[in-house]
Amino acid sequence: MTIYDVVGKQHTVSFYFQKVDSGEGEDPTTTYNVFAMIDGQKYLPPASDSKVEAFSMPGPQEVDEVGKPVENDEFDAFGKPKVPSTPFVKLVFDRGVLKSVEGASEGRSNITLAIDPPTGKPFDPALTLEDKLEFNLDFAGCTCFASSFETKSIIQDGYGAGSLTALTVDEKGMLRGQFSNGKNLVAGQLMLATFRGLGGLSEVSPNTFQSTDASGDPILGAASTGSFGTVRSQSLEEANTDMAQELVRLMVQQRNYQANAQSIRAQDELITTTIQMSR
Repeated sequence: MTIYDVVGKQHTVSFYFQKVDSGEGEDPTTTYNVFAMIDGQKYLPPASDSKVEAFSMPGPQEVDEVGKPVENDEFDAFGKPKVPSTPFVKLVFDRGVLKSVEGASEGRSNITLAIDPPTGKPFDPALTLEDKLEFNLDFAGCTCFASSFETKSIIQDGYGAGSLTALTVDEKGMLRGQFSNGKNLVAGQLMLATFRGLGGLSEVSPNTFQSTDASGDPILGAASTGSFGTVRSQSLEEANTDMAQELVRLMVQQRNYQANAQSIRAQDELITTTIQMSR
């Protein structure tokens, strides 16, 4: 399964289940050892403080005169490092149903782990944990019936790093950010204001008003609640022009234009007459 650290870096956790004990006779329990690998590195079982230690790759291997690997405490005769065989955690099943998880608190099926970055040389430096990684594993729902192994469901609530790709505003004024990792987060909410006396507002511009003593103090609230309206996103504001007043202004400008035109015509006729008299 995939997990993510605090900076959104992706890591892969692999589990290997080893059946070590099958109940016989009056004992119906079955026990499995579970080994865990994170990014290809084996981790030892959790200590009393719920931390787990990383197993790091041993140093350079010794070879004999003919270049054959020398078996020692760190390497076997085949030149492979000796990996501790201690299980990560133990699962105990009773008649096919999970009974307990050794390493978890009593009566619980999950275990919280805090993994520190390995201090020694890892298997692959590119896969080393760079930051402390904390996560919770819940084995609830595991079963042990007479069937082939099958992964029925994996649920994890982590997500990788992402960048903001879009912003949307709904009718309630919720400002939501959409990110490239598929997450949608609420960044905030637009607040609306109303007044006891709307007629007492002072007009600052055609679409801007200011509160006065006559209007009273603003009453703040969220859209779609009480007497507040809704927010219309991705819409242009409707025109708030006074058509009667604009028509009057248009007629005045038309009269001014006609008067100026007559004045220019009179000046043109006067100049023409003067030129003809001089001839």
